[in-house]
Amino acid sequence: IAVGPAIIMAGVTTVAGFASNLFSGITLMRDFGLFTSYGVAIALMVSLTFIPAVLAVLPSRRSVQANKRGGGKTLRLVSGWVVKYPRRIIVVSFLLIVAAVFGLPRLRTDSNFFNFFPDQSQPKIAYNLVKEKFTGSESVEIVVEGDLLDPQLLAAMKGFQDDLKATGLTGEPTSLVNILERTNQAMHENNPDYKKVPDDEALIAQYLLLLEMSDDRYLSKFVTPDYGQARIQALVKNTSSSGTTGLLAAITALKEKHFSSEAVKVTETGIIVLIDALADMIIEGQISGLIFSMLAVLVILLLLLHSWQGSILSTFLIGAVTLINFGVMGWLGIPLDIVTVLISSIGVGVGIDYSIHIYSSYLEGKKNGLTAVEAVTAAVTGTGKSIISNAVAVISGFIVLVGSTFPPFRYFGILVSLIMFFAATGALLFIPAVTVWQTSRPRKNKKINMEV
Repeated sequence: IAVGPAIIMAGVTTVAGFASNLFSGITLMRDFGLFTSYGVAIALMVSLTFIPAVLAVLPSRRSVQANKRGGGKTLRLVSGWVVKYPRRIIVVSFLLIVAAVFGLPRLRTDSNFFNFFPDQSQPKIAYNLVKEKFTGSESVEIVVEGDLLDPQLLAAMKGFQDDLKATGLTGEPTSLVNILERTNQAMHENNPDYKKVPDDEALIAQYLLLLEMSDDRYLSKFVTPDYGQARIQALVKNTSSSGTTGLLAAITALKEKHFSSEAVKVTETGIIVLIDALADMIIEGQISGLIFSMLAVLVILLLLLHSWQGSILSTFLIGAVTLINFGVMGWLGIPLDIVTVLISSIGVGVGIDYSIHIYSSYLEGKKNGLTAVEAVTAAVTGTGKSIISNAVAVISGFIVLVGSTFPPFRYFGILVSLIMFFAATGALLFIPAVTVWQTSRPRKNKKINMEV
């Protein structure tokens, strides 16, 4: 019964943290959020029902007095710092947050799966070779819908391709236009002056009929059988986030320049466009997910803790820890990708538990008649040992990923370990320091009751 409320709060907030992934536009992340939240909810039910039932039927043992040495001495030292220097701890914490804020502009997204491979791996070496020597391995596809027997539309496609190549962002674009140019030249004894699309729609139709009779499979790679849709393909030289953004902006401008007719519809697609869309979905999912998880955690804590101060402090701490995580990623150049994007939900879901346990222990001390300083000291020295043990166990489990040959896993292990460290440290230092500082402030008028 004594630890029941803290377990419920920890479990429900963990569910809320992982459920934030349900707001992502990425199917895999939604599945991760759904099944992880479900698993945590089942584990919470087991912790509240099955485990106590098993303990009840087991033979009782004598309680063993906890060893007050070792870890207890360290925690008494920590509680002493909190009581003596609360302002210093708060100032250092906010300086750390400010440093993280300056790292946010350096944070970048990277949804290109080839960048998951180490630079010295054979797939990455081959990928870089193709990109440097053969103008790239990923392509951008532009689908043109309209009357493809119309010489004006084909001329517009030709102009679009020439301008796209002139940007230097792609290699030589290829489409039905190139096939008709080569066919027209071949039909005029390879005269270079005839390497162009004919102005006569009837002649274009005859060329296409000839091509269909010779090899319709080759022609079908660039145009549909009804000549209503055509494909322009170009290999992309720079597949980074900035390069992709610049390329798509150039394509948008060229579409407006060459395809102004309402009868023509032009759509860009391909792996490059999908990668760019994935990056946008990662960012949008992070923003909406974090907003949901922060609000959900605040409401849950307020309902269960009945304390504005504890709810706001715990929510602020986990928000600050998440901010520091993104700041560290920015300073270290770790990209936000399909793997590292999961860290924020893990931080909210798991890291919030430390704040809940430390503040629940503080409230329990207050109910037992202790002063604020005594209750903080009892919370740090009592609950602190469990927090440290849990944090060490979690960090030990994730830090092994640092030895992985897969870069995203290495980053994942580092960042989860860091977020658990900052969450545990903040619960043992920041929350007690703010509590001590807030209760020690002189009140000129009347005492402000922070409990509801």
